[in-house]
Amino acid sequence: MEASRGRIRLNRATSEPVSIVASILKVNGYDIVPEADTELMAVAFLELIDRHRTTEAFETYLADYVVPSNLVP
Repeated sequence: MEASRGRIRLNRATSEPVSIVASILKVNGYDIVPEADTELMAVAFLELIDRHRTTEAFETYLADYVVPSNLVP
């Protein structure tokens, strides 16, 4: 992940944004399903923290990928 002209750009070689999202979700009792599109998740998260999306948009993007922790095998 690197900053460029005040914007955050995803470096495809790293899973750092997804790790951050996973940590935040786990602390709050949620988890990422194994089939999740991690690249989409990383972009959605970066857009959220870069203030280009709202939390509602974040929830919409990730509705199929985030579930309560007790539902992940």
